[in-house]
Amino acid sequence: MTPAPRHVPAARTVAVLARREAAAALGGFGVYIATTVALVAAVWLLLVDVRALDVAGILVPVDPYRAPLDVALLVLALFFAVSAAVSTARDRASGTLEVLFYGPVDETTYLLGKLVGLIVAYAVTLPLVAAGLFGVALLSGFALPGTLPASLVLSLVPAGMVVGFGILLAIGTSRVRSAVLVLGVVAFVMLGAAAANSIVLMVPIDHPSSPVLALRDALAGVNAVLHWVSPFAYMQRIVGEGVAIGAWQTAGIGVAGALVATCVMLALAAAWLRWRGVQRGGE
Repeated sequence: MTPAPRHVPAARTVAVLARREAAAALGGFGVYIATTVALVAAVWLLLVDVRALDVAGILVPVDPYRAPLDVALLVLALFFAVSAAVSTARDRASGTLEVLFYGPVDETTYLLGKLVGLIVAYAVTLPLVAAGLFGVALLSGFALPGTLPASLVLSLVPAGMVVGFGILLAIGTSRVRSAVLVLGVVAFVMLGAAAANSIVLMVPIDHPSSPVLALRDALAGVNAVLHWVSPFAYMQRIVGEGVAIGAWQTAGIGVAGALVATCVMLALAAAWLRWRGVQRGGE
């Protein structure tokens, strides 16, 4: 008589998948390259701000680390979103998903394991970011803000949302290149619209009939929507517009919104994966 298969708790399955995903993300050079790029971007942005302040004759900036920290954390979150999209598409294309689903794995545990593992990998990089910023503080003489630890900890929430977004987009693709391309295009549009809105706001208006006004209004409308829809906007809202200036209510609303959005994206991803099936995609 064949013994009944032993029940494996879902939490244990998620933990095993999370360890697998975190080890894969931290085992390559990509994560260290991304961390280096994040720190270089933060230092470069800090130097730009310092030079602008020097030209303007302002000696003491209010918060020199606000924009650099936003950029550094966004670079890291985007890297792990790409990692999520690549690993999800690769699991499907290689047949790994089909093998996993013969065991105690379903759509929800698979996606949760992937999300938790990549958030853990993201958390491992945060001390490196803090150490890098501490070194910059020693060299520049600008003291680190007291809200830095809270900013790093709370950034885990929007980073998880960005990773969930990458997973959701990857479910609809059958190739790794397609997953990266789709995520890259969507991220470029979302981040580009916000950047374009900031640039257009700095353009002087010489006449009430200037076409810049219409462009400014259009970009403002798009940016208002992306402010609540784009997963990348939540990082700035929580860290830059919330914790950095002590607006804890804004940060709390952003955290709650990011958590809800992440749950919705995972539910959609699970339903989409269930509908598409786990068989290997065609090349």
